[in-house]
Amino acid sequence: MVVVIPAGSPVPFRRTMCCSTYGDDYTCVLIHVYAGDNALTVWNFYYGMVALSHIKAGRRGIPQIDVTFHVDGPGVLHVIAEDVDTSSKATTIFTDLGG
Repeated sequence: MVVVIPAGSPVPFRRTMCCSTYGDDYTCVLIHVYAGDNALTVWNFYYGMVALSHIKAGRRGIPQIDVTFHVDGPGVLHVIAEDVDTSSKATTIFTDLGG
């Protein structure tokens, strides 16, 4: 698990991370979104996931996927995943950030 938005961050907040695939020849990735400070996801609140398909298949670690996390003024979390090579994009909006 990677901490993307540290606790107590000011709102609005935006961060973009570059991710890749874990194995060879993946054509889709799932990005699971959790809230919490624990290193183990089992102890954190699961918001949901973003599924990005139609990415260019390649060797492990070669596809570049930009994932942007944006919390706007009223506390709505936008997660946008985009494949750099194919410009394939997936967006999910989480509105219940009560955790």
